[in-house]
Amino acid sequence: MPKTAKVTTQHTQRQAHKQTAPNMFAYKYFVAVFSLALLGVGAFLRGLYWPIEYWAAIFLCTVVGLLAFLLWPDLRTRGLTLSWPKFAALIFLGVLLLGLIRPVSTYHALQSVLFWASVLLVYLLWSAMPLDKAQLERIITGLVLAGAALATAGLAVYTGVYSYERWLVGGRLSAGFEYPNVAASWFLVTLLLALHRLIHSEKQPFTSVFYAIAAQHSLAALFFTYSRGGWLAAGACVALLIVVSLRQRALSTVLSLVWVGALGLLSIYVLLRLQSLQGFALFWALSLLVGLGTLALGRLRDRTVSRQAYLGVGLLVFAATGAIAYRSLPFLTERLQAVVARFSLEVMLQDGRLVFFRDAWRIFLQSPVFGHGGGAWRSLYHRVQSFLYGSARLHSDPFEILLEVGFVGFAAYLVFVGWHLIKGVRSSNRQHQALALASFALLLHSTIEALLGFPVLYYLLAVMLGILGADLPAAKIALPHLARLQLRRLFVPALLVMLVVSGIFWLAEAEDMWNIRAANLRGDAAAVRAGLERALKVNPYAFDRRMAYIGLLWRESPQEQALPSALAAALRFWPHDPRITNLFGHYYLGRQDFARAVDYFTQALEQQPMNIQNHEALALAHLFAAVDAAAEEADARAHLSNLESVHTNVSDIITRTDPAWLVQSTIPFVKTPVLTTTQGALLVMRGHVAQAVDVLSNPALAKNADSRETALVWLIRALELSGRHDEAQAILALEEGNAGFRAHLAHVSAATDRSD
Repeated sequence: MPKTAKVTTQHTQRQAHKQTAPNMFAYKYFVAVFSLALLGVGAFLRGLYWPIEYWAAIFLCTVVGLLAFLLWPDLRTRGLTLSWPKFAALIFLGVLLLGLIRPVSTYHALQSVLFWASVLLVYLLWSAMPLDKAQLERIITGLVLAGAALATAGLAVYTGVYSYERWLVGGRLSAGFEYPNVAASWFLVTLLLALHRLIHSEKQPFTSVFYAIAAQHSLAALFFTYSRGGWLAAGACVALLIVVSLRQRALSTVLSLVWVGALGLLSIYVLLRLQSLQGFALFWALSLLVGLGTLALGRLRDRTVSRQAYLGVGLLVFAATGAIAYRSLPFLTERLQAVVARFSLEVMLQDGRLVFFRDAWRIFLQSPVFGHGGGAWRSLYHRVQSFLYGSARLHSDPFEILLEVGFVGFAAYLVFVGWHLIKGVRSSNRQHQALALASFALLLHSTIEALLGFPVLYYLLAVMLGILGADLPAAKIALPHLARLQLRRLFVPALLVMLVVSGIFWLAEAEDMWNIRAANLRGDAAAVRAGLERALKVNPYAFDRRMAYIGLLWRESPQEQALPSALAAALRFWPHDPRITNLFGHYYLGRQDFARAVDYFTQALEQQPMNIQNHEALALAHLFAAVDAAAEEADARAHLSNLESVHTNVSDIITRTDPAWLVQSTIPFVKTPVLTTTQGALLVMRGHVAQAVDVLSNPALAKNADSRETALVWLIRALELSGRHDEAQAILALEEGNAGFRAHLAHVSAATDRSD
């Protein structure tokens, strides 16, 4: 290249840099302020049971991404360069989009696509931002400060300094989340970042003091979440931190971890013994001791003062700490034994998560390549569950992702995440190493907890991975069409679609939040119905609103004409949910359309075989159908045969299932009074009246509200057929004024007369 051309090129590059520098400066603050706001309100972004906040997070991320793309043209080239991790992310999103073709749940498939797109959007915003070491340190300091402040406020609530019920769930520190394990992830990330920067901070004594105190507060707060997954992840990640740091800074690693660990355990002891203002004040005194000790150890390590002087101070501090620790040892030992007991195999089996994983594996094998699409677990687990439980999340995010995207999508997910983690851990940049360890801690914790229901943690992960991916080179893709693909052509249309869809769903949730609930409080049923109808027009997939609307119609009149169309709409949008199918069965049972009732109850039983109530409903439907079809001997015989099959199926399930699971089921899977009643009625219809009397004479049947009338009717008929008329009349006299009871008895008597 000629010299003049080279000079001209360099001049052009310098001019371009001068033009883009102010833009990039503004971009950094724009993205940082947005991320700070998003993560700062993280304790209030509850997604699991509050979809309005889930959709709000997606909508806001989309708005910010669209603004960033329009205001900063550099993002079009810098942020959308197709690196290998971004290519893997595109494959992952593509597999999720495939789940929209034949979804098990259209709503959750769409929500899953938009959520992961918003997470990757946050990642893109940060990966387009080159950061120097000073800026990285400020970001890490900000993350640690936010986590430590949340931990300190939570500990203040735990000790009773001030009361805030939402911050404690079942005695566990939740720090505002509806799930203490999410708070544990926050504290875990803070702990790892603080410990790493404490070990690797270079001649910055007051920064070291800050990180040491933040680590102490995070450790104590993590303990009081009582999150087994958080504790396990903390142990594994601290071990990894030791491996990474020991070869580089052996003395600093040992001194920092021993000192902060000892004072952290002592802080836990103090807070356990003194849950009061006195205990919180003593906790802060220990924080002061942590800071002073860190200063002394830092000076000793850096040899900036006399070794003998600080060695003496260090010995005095360690001696005082040792004396206090010795006095607290029996209590701490007892508590630690209780903690260790929580990790026993027996306790974990009782927890049920291992059963969840076994059931999830059955779902995975049904579609292992591309998965079932978003919402796979919550839509399909009813069919395969080993006992009756309700769990919207699998309690293992990677496993849940595997169900949704199969081998192909999950491999892309692992490539995307693993690329950044390996790059960060192996990096010579210590800030990148800290962020990689913190990201790994969060991901490790997610393997045994349900964190996907809370968007803020994955936005935090996106921020950290985005920083790690800021300087990834463009991928050399061999496929010509992919090589020529310009993401910016697809980016704005995709963001506009995300904006519209997430905005619509957010508005539908807002309708419920502001208008429907207010009408409920006023007791205005008409306004509630109108509000539900408006919300369902905007978002027909809203399950809670759909069920509330059906419940409202059912209360007004179980046979209202609008009810079957509402049930049909619910079944169309949620075809795999057994509750809707069951409601349809009860609707037709009330209309005495027993054939249709049998069909729907059979479907409900196939969708959820471990629900004993489904067996009860199907047994009653077959019994009523047999009585109604007594004139048609073949039809009656078929229904009786199916009724017998229901009882056989119940007995088989009880025989082959672990008794512990049968009892632990949400509704214990046992032979219920309703099933016993239908068994007695079956014996009457088959002519075994003596056995029927023995079965139906069980006092529990008459005491149970669900079985009382049917049991007494069939007992009276069994007594009459066995010639014990006086006993039958005595029971009938108790229902003298009950016209419905006598009509029921007359119908049964006519049916059994024909069957004879």
